[in-house]
Amino acid sequence: MAFRTVLQRPGAQWVRGMATRVPEAPYDVLFCGTDLFARAALERLVARTELYKSIQVLTPPDVAHAWGGKRMRVSPVKQLAQEHKLPHEQVPENGMDSYALPEALQASAAPLLLTASFGHMIPQALLSRFASPSQTLNLHPSLLPLLRGAAPIQWAIARQYSTTGVSVQQLAPQHFDTGNVLGQVSVPVPDGCTYESLATKLSAVGADLLVDVIANLRRCDQEAWPQASAEATRAPKLKKSVAVVHWDKWDADKIDARMRAFGGQYPLTTTLVPAKAAFPRVSVLLREGSSLRRTGQGSLGEQDAEAAAALQDQPPGTATYSPILDAVAVRCAAHEDNVYLVTNTEG
Repeated sequence: MAFRTVLQRPGAQWVRGMATRVPEAPYDVLFCGTDLFARAALERLVARTELYKSIQVLTPPDVAHAWGGKRMRVSPVKQLAQEHKLPHEQVPENGMDSYALPEALQASAAPLLLTASFGHMIPQALLSRFASPSQTLNLHPSLLPLLRGAAPIQWAIARQYSTTGVSVQQLAPQHFDTGNVLGQVSVPVPDGCTYESLATKLSAVGADLLVDVIANLRRCDQEAWPQASAEATRAPKLKKSVAVVHWDKWDADKIDARMRAFGGQYPLTTTLVPAKAAFPRVSVLLREGSSLRRTGQGSLGEQDAEAAAALQDQPPGTATYSPILDAVAVRCAAHEDNVYLVTNTEG
């Protein structure tokens, strides 16, 4: 049995795999995805007609609107498939294990499976229908092996990364985001960015990267490199608990980062404890805010000296209302000058 051996990147380990020659474009494509990040990639691919003979689309089932009623929420990828009259299927009720590869791909000499924000594990039985691992690719919005998981864009902001990026990697059985990488592009994380603004930026870069890899698939396959799993970090699916503010542990910059990362899905939450025990505790959603210093240039003290004085020598979590700023200033962890200014609440 023949094997090929390729050396990637200075200091990388040798990669060993079966010598299967990757077919060249045009391909018969099965595109699996859901959200706007995936839609941008599919839209860019559709425009590159020289890269494919056919495109079929697979998405998770439509879901009911959270506010009830009979209307269903259709994914951006499904909407695009309908706009371009692309053949479309939904993941079977029993999951991907019961999904049958479309006949066009079964009969194709150049089939290609692409996923982006799909959320379903591709079973080994389906992956094995493709001759080369580089014919089953995933577009992921991080610099793998960093931020493996369902929410890499949000966690890049929440952890205050200065740089993130996009990766195209081979799909691996049993584990998400662990396959060999065929292409990566670094993207600076702008100061003050939100999930929405960074996702828009990464969507465009990711779409370009994916079509570039497809256009040069043989070369990218030969130059693919393994992920350094020892350097891997996780970007787990978001839960409501990530939005509960820990005033005694988080500084104002971390709170601000989490507001920008998670606020669109889960607004930050805190509990107000009144100074007088006779009044009940109140749970509050923090809709808008910013980090601030208590003293110094541009600080709370410059804008409202009385509010700044009220927080002096107080423990983290102490709050005071500033009528001048029409906002609540909260003392945070780290040091006495660390203040988070809440400008919009609900609850």
